[in-house]
Amino acid sequence: MIRQAKMVSEVSLDLFFDYILLFFSEESGEEAEAEDNDYLSVDYWANGVNTDPDLANELQQTIGNILHKCRSTVKMINKSSNLTMYMDQLKENSKIEHGLSLDCKSRWNSTKYMVENILKFKALIGQLHSDKHGLYLTNEGIQKLTSFELSSDEWFMINSINQVLTPFHKATAMMSGQKYPTIGVALFAIRKIKNFLETFDNNSFINAMKDLLLDQMTKYIDNDTEQLDLIVVCTFNFP
Repeated sequence: MIRQAKMVSEVSLDLFFDYILLFFSEESGEEAEAEDNDYLSVDYWANGVNTDPDLANELQQTIGNILHKCRSTVKMINKSSNLTMYMDQLKENSKIEHGLSLDCKSRWNSTKYMVENILKFKALIGQLHSDKHGLYLTNEGIQKLTSFELSSDEWFMINSINQVLTPFHKATAMMSGQKYPTIGVALFAIRKIKNFLETFDNNSFINAMKDLLLDQMTKYIDNDTEQLDLIVVCTFNFP
């Protein structure tokens, strides 16, 4: 029974995390480089995202476009020796030991690391854009870098994305343990995530993301009462 409960809990969480991977994927932001979009204000998401499919799609499009800018910025810095040396100097002056990271589409947790690092480099990336005309870039390179520049609203949304991803990152870390039973941890993680998603935030953009993720959590976990009951029984009998 405990093996069966562990298996169904992992399957449910895997399906749910697969949705997160899709939700924060780059697919909806592939055209970001070619478009000159004025991003919707964070207050735009105050109501209706969970009941309006068009609004939900717009939310995912906005997230995809922002993450596309993040990925493109990291790629451009890594591919240019001038930009790499410039950022290395800024890192040294700022006493930042780690570097920018690029996420992997098949591992959603890597998006958390990328977003977290981008936020730590916010001031340095701002300095990069201020100094880009003196970094021996071609006109095409300057225009390309400019197209990836993040607005204040977009930085706000990146910080919001990081906040929403944090509980899932913690849950994944707990579920990855090898030296302790994880069936009880699975139930704890599910309840903590659900509590987080149900808690109202004064940030309407975060609330919009929470609404969509909560809807999917209900679909993949709560609605399957048989497997949820099995997890609960095994948690109390085999902690």
